[in-house]
Amino acid sequence: SVFNTWIPSEDARIVEDFSHLSQIFHPQAHAEEHTRRKRNADEAARFASGNPITRACDRPGYTGQYCEFPICESFNPVCNPEQFLGDDGYVVDLTDLGNCTDAHKIIVDETMFDIRIEVQSLDNVSPKLTIIDDNGYIGTPDQSIQEDDRYVAVFKFIPAGPYTIQSSASSNNSRCILTTTAQTTMTISGGFQTDERDRSDFPEETAAAHQFNSILLTLHGTRAPAALKTVSVVGPENYVLRPRVLNKRYGCQHEFYFDSLFCYSTGSYALIVEGVDFFGNLFRRVAPFECVNKPLSTTSLAPSTPQPTNPSSCANGGVLLESGGTTTCICQDHWSGYDCSQALCVNGGTRLAGKCFCPIGFEEVHCEQVKCEPNSEHGFGVDRPTLVFVVRVNVHQNDILKQVQQAIDEVVASLQFDPTYLSRFRLVIFNAHKIRLSRQYSSVNDFDWDFENQATKSNDRFGQCEDGVLGALAAALTDTSLTQGSMIYVITDALTDDYKAQIDGIIQMNSFARATINFLHIDPEASEKCEKFDLSDPGFRAFEDVANRFGGLAWHVTDRKRVYDVLFGHLNSIIYRSQLMLTLDREECGKGLGKVMQIESNAETVVFVFTGRDFRLEMKDPEGMIIKPRTVVNEGIFTVLSWDTPLAGTYLITATSDTPTAACSLRAYQASPQEITHNPQTEAYWAISTGVEADAMMYQPLAGTENHPVFHIEDFGDDVDSAFAFLNMYAVRNGVEQEVYASNGLFRGGCTFQFYFPSFRCRPNENLHYEFNIRNKQGFYVQRAGVMTCFNYVPTPSAPTDCQNGGVKHNGTCLCLAHYEGEHCQNLICDNGGTPLFSTCKCPVGWTGQFCTLPQCPECGPLPSHGYHVDMAFLVEVSQKGVKQIEQLLGILPDIIRDVVSQHPDWIDRLVLIGYDSKGVVGMVDSLISNTANFFDALYTWSTSNPKDDECKVQIWKAIDTLLNGRKDGNERRALPERSIVNIIEASVPNGDGDNAALIYSSSEELLEIRTIVNFFQSTNWNTESGKDCGATKASFNDIERIARRGDGMMYMLGNGDLGRAMRMIPTLFSSSIVYKYHSNDCGRQVMVYFPLDAYTQTLTAIVYGQVTGYNMRKPD
Repeated sequence: SVFNTWIPSEDARIVEDFSHLSQIFHPQAHAEEHTRRKRNADEAARFASGNPITRACDRPGYTGQYCEFPICESFNPVCNPEQFLGDDGYVVDLTDLGNCTDAHKIIVDETMFDIRIEVQSLDNVSPKLTIIDDNGYIGTPDQSIQEDDRYVAVFKFIPAGPYTIQSSASSNNSRCILTTTAQTTMTISGGFQTDERDRSDFPEETAAAHQFNSILLTLHGTRAPAALKTVSVVGPENYVLRPRVLNKRYGCQHEFYFDSLFCYSTGSYALIVEGVDFFGNLFRRVAPFECVNKPLSTTSLAPSTPQPTNPSSCANGGVLLESGGTTTCICQDHWSGYDCSQALCVNGGTRLAGKCFCPIGFEEVHCEQVKCEPNSEHGFGVDRPTLVFVVRVNVHQNDILKQVQQAIDEVVASLQFDPTYLSRFRLVIFNAHKIRLSRQYSSVNDFDWDFENQATKSNDRFGQCEDGVLGALAAALTDTSLTQGSMIYVITDALTDDYKAQIDGIIQMNSFARATINFLHIDPEASEKCEKFDLSDPGFRAFEDVANRFGGLAWHVTDRKRVYDVLFGHLNSIIYRSQLMLTLDREECGKGLGKVMQIESNAETVVFVFTGRDFRLEMKDPEGMIIKPRTVVNEGIFTVLSWDTPLAGTYLITATSDTPTAACSLRAYQASPQEITHNPQTEAYWAISTGVEADAMMYQPLAGTENHPVFHIEDFGDDVDSAFAFLNMYAVRNGVEQEVYASNGLFRGGCTFQFYFPSFRCRPNENLHYEFNIRNKQGFYVQRAGVMTCFNYVPTPSAPTDCQNGGVKHNGTCLCLAHYEGEHCQNLICDNGGTPLFSTCKCPVGWTGQFCTLPQCPECGPLPSHGYHVDMAFLVEVSQKGVKQIEQLLGILPDIIRDVVSQHPDWIDRLVLIGYDSKGVVGMVDSLISNTANFFDALYTWSTSNPKDDECKVQIWKAIDTLLNGRKDGNERRALPERSIVNIIEASVPNGDGDNAALIYSSSEELLEIRTIVNFFQSTNWNTESGKDCGATKASFNDIERIARRGDGMMYMLGNGDLGRAMRMIPTLFSSSIVYKYHSNDCGRQVMVYFPLDAYTQTLTAIVYGQVTGYNMRKPD
């Protein structure tokens, strides 16, 4: 029945929260709930972060670090699991399809049977439906019912999972409702509460209209960790409340609640509740309910007794002071009242019945905590890394790969004290542009067996000096669930020849997990007759480019007998719970470069890994003493150094090369000892957000947009909410490293990525080396580092197939998103003549955007005006009726112009005076505001001219045209500046005859285009029935009123003597804007209008237009 009130021709009205319906609140509820929404979320949240509340809850009836969890006053032992059982079972899904040919996703869980899916149309269009699973299988119902206005499909059983319901009908213009019911053992029950809404455990089955209701729910027929997650509400007249997160309570039968729902009218509603069952699968349930009229909750009434004084104690940490026999409380942050018991609400929160109700994006007692909705679903999995090897296999590599296997076995053996840490492996074997093996392992023994038998005993003699190395790496990134902290080693004696074909896919697929990628290029045997290796070879530079983007390295091993030493030295030094602290990549290192590195107090070992010809590393401690780490391995251009038990503090790292033009790369790690520890090191993970209320939205920064870095911190300690964090970014531009970003961060306790930073913009395909620092309670900084890559499109995690760029595998074929094509959706399609270039479109002149779909102006237009250096014009009627208005102007205009000049010296540049009558324009004065003599002389002359014109209609439109087109600056037309102010004073009726139609249209559009503020002052004879002379009607002024209302101006209908008082508002137009407009067709009863004011408001002008008997203005209190 909830859909019976919906208007078929209108779309659903999505409601963000109760404040979006404030205009139809109950007046009393409106007065208590109304608040100005936050103007700048970043500033508000930063204020809240800088004023932490407390770390312990001392509020009775609540628990949690911030008192965020209510505790029920008493436990309700009674509940009814069959509360929402109907004739056909339980409603598990309900939706308005909008059109009978649309599709909808339903969720079938493991407890459902006797499933009944019904599509019902508002017209007799013979609707039908088809149910399709994720594999494209079309289900056949066990029973079906076909009628003119509905179709029912009944299934005794369907396997659990998501299904698509595709409906169809004989007409494409009819609206359909889709209802799914089933028998199930997993049900919900609950209701609503208006008194003590968050602590009462005794809900009522109906909600109260025109009041705020808490939704109280519980889940039956399953066990923890199953839980209800979100609730949305479908209401009358096409209203739908967007899904909101259900919060937890303790000591309650109904442990899930949402506060609060506002029923804006009586009638039928429905709750749509979603949750997660015991196995982690989604489910959905629907609960219909009614909103009825009930007495207002006593908690919302204002107190009738005087506020007490002389408190005997102070709540919420307040300090009691006594002086002269009186006591007062000095309250802590965000508390007020005589005894500090009243919560202050920040970030746009509203206090009702002593509790703060928070807008979207904020939570906690005072709305001081930023809360991300939806929360990021990013999984970090640092304790379960995957070790991946991509190896080229042929007879020349057998001995090499035996050394590799030996190094792997010894490293794994050394980690047996923590056997679950390294238990995920992957092996990719390739040669001659073919993948010979690609397999994932959960046992090192299985991995070792395949490696020995298929990698170290090859008889393959095919292959050249170049191979599809990056294609094999892409295969390793496909069909695997890598976690952050995973490491990939590519071991090959061939250079790559598929960089352009594979680089975009590799970067996109690894942007989610960000596994560290390392390349070991082995010097080929002489029998392979390859050219002598050169570090500048394009195939090796491709290895460096890929490795550098993900914090790894590419190095060349000349001595084929030292592969074991190189691999073991690198892998064993950083494989166990290490964190990257510093990155450096330079094309020329001969001039040297200094970097600062922060070492935390519990650091055990610092490992330096670097490549470069004749590279030297120097490290100085806080006292300037040179540190000499021990050498782990040194082979050609590759070196690993280790430094044990370092002291905490700030160290200076200097990197130089004796070869002036040599390139170099450096990685510094904080490495954990290979033993069980109860003091794990701090982990930091980054992502990109779009705003303070959004969690991780992207996994690489995007060119041309505002990118907000956000960081997730683990194993830092309990004081992470008060820790100070800052972020630096560096980029190499014109061959020189430059700091391109530096900022401190904001803590967001309600988000997965807790630290939020201001935005930055980046250049396409540019690598940004970041250094994230957070200060611990000992005062030392924890430094973590990494690399971001600036994209021209949003990189997305690859699907569990080999489809790229968001493509989805279906029946063995990749279904590509728009603007992508190819077997793997790897090819970019550019519109409007654009050309694919790497992962972006190079657009022709006049087009921009990711796919060249957005028009772009080749030249910038004029900058918008902000209301300075404008003109102020007065258009006055010089007739028998208009002379009285001119006489009033002579008395008030000197004061008005004086006040205008005092507002700001750069506001008004010129004054314009134009007189008009029934025949046309009488005269015009155009002068600087600093020289008003001619202006007042002309006005005085007209006031004493005793005009004979007594016609009813005057040529106001010709006067406006003269203002716009008749002024001269030398021989050129003097244009009216944007945001100028035009004041039209009239006593007669505008001439709106057909001859003026073109002039009316052109003048109106030009005034609108330059955003002119037009105020129209019309003399009114209140002695006549209509208030208008000459038989004029309201329609006579429609055109002139339209140009006033389309801008920020106003039409004033004034009696004799009121002109002067009305024009006093002209000086207040400086730097002003309309903040609220209200219109009512019925002013016969009292009308309450609420409008917002901010802290920057200096002058308030309220204009009431209409036949009213009285009005008053009240402050919020």
